[in-house]
Amino acid sequence: MRSHTLLLSLALALALVSGAPALCSSALNAADNGEVKSKFEKAFTKGEASDKKDALRMAQGLGKDDDDLAFELLIRGVSDRQVHDEAVMALRARTGLQPTLLNRGSGYPGYPASDDASEWNNWLGQRKKEKEAQKKIADNAAKLKALEDAEKKKAAEAKDGKPGEKTDEQTPPEGEKPADGAKPVAKPTHEQPSDLGKLDRVVFKSGGSLVCYILSKRVSADGQLQSVRVVHQNNGGEEILAADLIARIDEDIR
Repeated sequence: MRSHTLLLSLALALALVSGAPALCSSALNAADNGEVKSKFEKAFTKGEASDKKDALRMAQGLGKDDDDLAFELLIRGVSDRQVHDEAVMALRARTGLQPTLLNRGSGYPGYPASDDASEWNNWLGQRKKEKEAQKKIADNAAKLKALEDAEKKKAAEAKDGKPGEKTDEQTPPEGEKPADGAKPVAKPTHEQPSDLGKLDRVVFKSGGSLVCYILSKRVSADGQLQSVRVVHQNNGGEEILAADLIARIDEDIR
């Protein structure tokens, strides 16, 4: 009896050792999303049910950075009669979502309305839209912060002057000196352009604001504001601001 048990243990050990290279190879293949997609396409075009299940496991094994591809492939499996159930279970594991009742949910960001491929595709579409919106908000916030930092820098330089810079002062006529204790009068470095009118204030949704000259506003056919073309103070150049960044505009503030 002991001899039989020993032989069985040795056989299992040999099987694990011989299978190790295959397991390592599988992990390396899963890291290559291009290869995973290629094998997936082949399995679902010509493969048997076992090939499709292997392809689903490879898609499930993709890294976190490849979520979009993994969801796309697994949802394709949902529409396949042979591996529908396996694909649904893989999606539940990947998303961490579970249906509430009769395999239904309320839709993204929760569980899809059903386990049909169309509902999972709707779920994926809503997820992509949210990611794009978040990226756009982050990009706009970064641009706005850079603009505000530039305005603060200009204001500080206008107030104190850059280190090492000479201030532009009025020189008294030759032979004349300023009165004792009097300081030379500095010339204004910039004058308000007369053709731009008064200054306006653009208040952003993020909470910041920009004092500038508004050149023009672009509106849609139904009267919705689309963008605003502005000129920065002190000859700071022109810029076009998207309407979705703007909370309100206060005109002719000074």
